[in-house]
Amino acid sequence: MATRYTLEDIASHTGAKVELLRNFYQDLKLILEPLSSRGDKNRLYFDASGFKVFEQAYQLKTQQGMTRPEIKRK
Repeated sequence: MATRYTLEDIASHTGAKVELLRNFYQDLKLILEPLSSRGDKNRLYFDASGFKVFEQAYQLKTQQGMTRPEIKRK
């Protein structure tokens, strides 16, 4: 079975706050929704590709200083 990541897992690996990751999910829903699934208690899980999208979005914000709207347009 492929590895699935929760927002909490992604936050612990990237250093991002869960709230920011939730905002990224809303901003990038068209990209992230197909890479996600729901588990127990409707919890969101992401595959490795989804993890990578969050990681890249966080890097654009922290390393390049891009805002969420700029990341969404990219």
